[in-house]
Amino acid sequence: MTIVGFYFDKISVEKLAQPKGQIKIKNDIKINGVEKEANQILKEDKGEIIKIGFEFSTEYEPKIGFLSLKGHISYLANQKESKEILNGWKKDKKLPSDLTIRVLNFLFTKANIMALNLTQEVGLPPHIQLPSLKPKTDVGNYVG
Repeated sequence: MTIVGFYFDKISVEKLAQPKGQIKIKNDIKINGVEKEANQILKEDKGEIIKIGFEFSTEYEPKIGFLSLKGHISYLANQKESKEILNGWKKDKKLPSDLTIRVLNFLFTKANIMALNLTQEVGLPPHIQLPSLKPKTDVGNYVG
C-alpha cells in the first residue's frame, strides 16, 4: 500500500583523519528487520502497520571516517499483504520484490540526503557524485 512514516533511530558519523590522496568510498544499505507494529489508530480491517528496519552505512578508505544511519519506516498494508510480508520475512528474510524496490528507493533518497549533510558537517568528502560545471569547450571549430 504505502509508506506512512520514516524515522532515524541512531545516527553516527565520525572523521578519523584528514582526507588526502586516493579515497575509496563504500556505501551499503540493508533491511535488517520486519515486524508488525502496534497501532491504536487503525482498525484491523482497515490495515496494519509493518515496521521495516534499515541500516545505511558509508565507509571511507583508508580509514578516514564512517557514517552509520539506523532507522525504520512504517508501511501501511492490508491484512493479506501484511501476512505475505511477515511470512516472507520470517521464512527467507526477504520482502516481496516490488516492495523491496519501493522501500530501497525511498530509503536511498532519505538516507543520502541526511548522509550528505552529516558528512559535510564533519569535513568528509561527499559519498556520492555531485553534479559539477565544466568550462565550455571551443565549439567554433565544430563540424557536425
